[in-house]
Amino acid sequence: MQLLLLFIGILTLGMFYLNVFFLGVQDNDTLTTANFFIQITYMLLIVFAVSLLVSSLNKMQTIRQKEVTQQQFFEYMQVLEQVNTDMQKFRHDYINILMSLQNYIEDEDVQGLKKYFYSHIMQVEQQTLFQSKMIGTLENLQIVELKGLLSSKLLLANRLQQRVTIEIPHTISSVNMSLIDLTRVLGILIDNALEASVAKADSVVHIAILSSNDHVVIVIDNPLQDATFNISTIFDYQSSSKGEDRGIGLANVKGILQTYPNVTLNTRIEKQRFIQELQIF
Repeated sequence: MQLLLLFIGILTLGMFYLNVFFLGVQDNDTLTTANFFIQITYMLLIVFAVSLLVSSLNKMQTIRQKEVTQQQFFEYMQVLEQVNTDMQKFRHDYINILMSLQNYIEDEDVQGLKKYFYSHIMQVEQQTLFQSKMIGTLENLQIVELKGLLSSKLLLANRLQQRVTIEIPHTISSVNMSLIDLTRVLGILIDNALEASVAKADSVVHIAILSSNDHVVIVIDNPLQDATFNISTIFDYQSSSKGEDRGIGLANVKGILQTYPNVTLNTRIEKQRFIQELQIF
């Protein structure tokens, strides 16, 4: 692409010098004919160069899309591998878990059994079961890029010990938006939701991807950390109280969505929860 831009620059400069050179020609017919052929040649070369430039940009976009797809698929497979490992461990310990309940059952100690079950077994294994359930909710999402993104965010939430629920009640196979831009937008919104929620005990981030006849709605909501939070300026650069990166991230979201007249983002606060609702028509 840089070579094409250099070629266009040299061609334009050459055109300028040719025009200056022919200004010294006294024969008007010769000057007119020469200028005509120069202009035609210049236009054809410019059209050819621009065509190559557009083709190069399209190829770069395709390559970038494939890279994003591969990365998201890799992250999705990582999550599946982790969940599978955890489930195998759970099955391996299954007999030992049952044996640990034997004495409580034989002694008919219901209260002791209940206490042991919730304080030991559920506390240890609930994260594995929760992850397995969350991965199962992604079955209706048939877009690899989004499935990989959500999987990677589940891994991040697990590392942060942050609860996330995902709801995808219907099959979703396409969206009317560039998947690169969509994953960028959702990545920023989900990261912000996790960051805002991790400091609050027992907080839950909810993510829902819903579809209707003509559009897809993606909703991300998290508990509001600051009661005086002002949503009117959050999409301005450096406006966030959570640090520079977050402020820039939301400003980038605004910039990306401005290029999509078919996409709207509704930001609101309801019942002390911060809600981002992305509608793609």
